[in-house]
Amino acid sequence: VGGEVDLNGKGQWRDHRWRLDLKPRHLDLRAARPLLPAGLQLQGQASGALQISLERGRPGCVGMMTLRELRLGRAGMGQRLESEALPLRCQASGLQLEQAPWRFGAWRGRISGNLAGNRQLRAVVTAIPPKGLQALRRPVEASLVGRWSGNRLEGERLRLSSGGSSLEARGRIGAELALRGRWIIAPAELLRQRPLPAWLGRAPIQGSFELTGPLGSPALELQASQLGQHPLLRPWQAAVRWRDGLLRLDRFRSGPLQARATLPLQVSPGGLRMGPLEAWIDLRDLPLSSLDPLVGTQLRGR
Repeated sequence: VGGEVDLNGKGQWRDHRWRLDLKPRHLDLRAARPLLPAGLQLQGQASGALQISLERGRPGCVGMMTLRELRLGRAGMGQRLESEALPLRCQASGLQLEQAPWRFGAWRGRISGNLAGNRQLRAVVTAIPPKGLQALRRPVEASLVGRWSGNRLEGERLRLSSGGSSLEARGRIGAELALRGRWIIAPAELLRQRPLPAWLGRAPIQGSFELTGPLGSPALELQASQLGQHPLLRPWQAAVRWRDGLLRLDRFRSGPLQARATLPLQVSPGGLRMGPLEAWIDLRDLPLSSLDPLVGTQLRGR
């Protein structure tokens, strides 16, 4: 671990006043790894000047510090969160992160936030999806309100939104995840394709989710439904689980159609790896006219 840190401190026992002047110069951020959740790797340098004080039990901080060439990621993962410069301002109300650019693979955006003296964290992130990504056509806005507790974040409110689609959650983020919340997708606003396929429908798709387990391999449980007059499936409901590399469709119900399925699905540094699909489908008394939007012609019968 390289870099330099100039320290200059003074204090008064009688008045309970203490002050520490801290001036890091190209300080290697790998020294902070013990403070991070297990498995996370941190690289970069810190430079700046801070004055930290304690007066009659009340902490204080003044100054600025910049984290340069920041790289944050998990061991074995090909992509990392990167930023060339994160400017941090320390003031009476806490630690303030000024607007700063970031990137993660082909994703890019900006981030800002603050950490108060009571460990209350607020952050706002804007993410611009890659041009080749067909599933998103608008920037993603994210906001987080939570509190640091040890080496984990207790999230009081996490919100992601893109157009009319959104996700809201709360829970714990750290070496172990425990997040629960609700989500809604507006197909007409989310997808890049114009016009949308008629069989997709215009009604929002919505549901709930639960994400639990180790940060590197959490388990996901998802409930989903689409109400209204769907042109192909009618109103439908589904329950999905993803655990230990296996994606399971436990239940799909839509009028005369019921289904279950399993698909081996794993995340690797090179992307998603899928195995053979196994499905069970029960279809009874389906009006063939419901397939008109899919085949592009009129059908009759059942």
